[in-house]
Amino acid sequence: MIDRVKIYIEENNLKKGSFYYSRKDRDKWRRYHLMTHLRLVYDMRLAKIGTLFSLDHATIIHGLKRYKDLKNDKDFKRETHALRLLFPNSEGCEHKPENRTISLLTLQHGRIY
Repeated sequence: MIDRVKIYIEENNLKKGSFYYSRKDRDKWRRYHLMTHLRLVYDMRLAKIGTLFSLDHATIIHGLKRYKDLKNDKDFKRETHALRLLFPNSEGCEHKPENRTISLLTLQHGRIY
């Protein structure tokens, strides 16, 4: 599943330094969604997520915070709907970290890093 995320990042130019890298809301929101997905579902370290996007860990922290702020926004939900279908949370996911519930609890209480 993580390989699918890597391929999606490459094919959709979400990695910094790619020729078509964009700062448009639509692309930022897709990055935020994928960052949060990798952090919560796979319990991936910030530096590792940063490596996938060619960003540093501080930018990943910012993306996780922005996801928390935007997750109930109707435009954000519309733009990330396809991602939620491609990369579902733990339901149907072959890899479930044991401490995933802790990660979900921290998201609900405001700290996700």
